[in-house]
Amino acid sequence: MNNDIPVESRQSLEAIRKYLAEVGADGHSILSPEALINMGFDTNFVALFTKRIRSGKSYKKSLFDTEGNRVPFIDGVYALRFLYGIANNVEADTSYANMKMGRGFQAQELVKAISAVIN
Repeated sequence: MNNDIPVESRQSLEAIRKYLAEVGADGHSILSPEALINMGFDTNFVALFTKRIRSGKSYKKSLFDTEGNRVPFIDGVYALRFLYGIANNVEADTSYANMKMGRGFQAQELVKAISAVIN
């Protein structure tokens, strides 16, 4: 999964540490691009991971805004893909994450790998 994510200019270690503290090993959420920029990530870096995600037809596949209203789409960042982006950015070893099946297990391994590099 990580091979298609380009390595951009180094991101702020402060932003990365804040992300790991606040979001951590979340492999499932869709994050607000603005929130990531407010953490200190570069706008162009966040834009690499921002996608328009469309709501499904069933309730289970529907997307909701912060007030709980169903919305047709969200422009957001998948947390797992962003973790792979951070890992590539700091040149962390993603091999253990790549061996895991679930999004949460991959995210846990990525947090370990990123932390090993930045600490």
